[in-house]
Amino acid sequence: MNKFEMMLGYSTNREMKKKILQEMKTEGKSLQEICARYSMPHSVLLDDEGKFEYNGTRITPAEWYKLNPLGEFGKLVTIATRKQRERWRNESITKKLV
Repeated sequence: MNKFEMMLGYSTNREMKKKILQEMKTEGKSLQEICARYSMPHSVLLDDEGKFEYNGTRITPAEWYKLNPLGEFGKLVTIATRKQRERWRNESITKKLV
């Protein structure tokens, strides 16, 4: 798997690679930032601890942004139940009060 495939999540043809490189040159942006425009979001189901499996390990969404090939430009869609989100919201409010 080459660098483009890792960042985009799919294999590209030569024209697409040229387009991405040309956009990098004209806009002065990083390869990660340009590839993020053409990549699909990564969807995950969160467990009760707010973690999901990524490359064989359980990580949080914050950790994913550090590990994924697009870095801060990566797109992550998190799916959790309403009950989980309410519990996390209450826990975060409690932590702020303490």
